[in-house]
Amino acid sequence: MKSVILEWSKFLEKINTLPRLIAKVESAEVRRSSLRKYVKIFNDFSDCFYCNRSLDEAEIHVDHFIPWSYIFEDEAWNLVLACGRCNLRKSDSLAKPDFRDELIKRNFDHQKEIGILRKSLLKLDAGKGWKPEIEHHYRNCMEYGFNVVNLP
Repeated sequence: MKSVILEWSKFLEKINTLPRLIAKVESAEVRRSSLRKYVKIFNDFSDCFYCNRSLDEAEIHVDHFIPWSYIFEDEAWNLVLACGRCNLRKSDSLAKPDFRDELIKRNFDHQKEIGILRKSLLKLDAGKGWKPEIEHHYRNCMEYGFNVVNLP
C-alpha cells in the first residue's frame, strides 16, 4: 500500500504546481541546514538586498527570497543577504515583484563568477531557461496564499 501511495505522490508531484510535494508530505520533522556559508559565497554583496543599507558582519541574515516553507530547499539562486530588520519583516512572505526582477538580474549578472549560483541555476532550468522558473515559482507562491509585503 505504501508503494502505491508513493507512486501516486510521484505522479501528483509531476502535475502539481507545489514544489517538492513528497518531501513536504513525508517529513514529520524537516531539518534546515545552516545558511552561514552563503554569507561568504555572496561576500561581494555588502548591502541589504531589500533596503540597500550597508550590512555589518554581525547583522547579516541569509533570506530565502521565495519562502523556504514553499520552495523547501536552500539553493543559491533563491538566497539573498539582508539586514535583520528586513528579513524579519519579510519573514515567510514574498517581497514585491520589483525585487523578484532584481533577484533575476543578480543571478544573471553573477552566475559566471559564483560557481554555486551557476550550479543552482542549471539545476533549476527545466528546459525553458531558469528565469521563467523563478517567475513561475513566484506566481505560484502567491497563488498558494503567501502574502506580498512592502519592503523596505
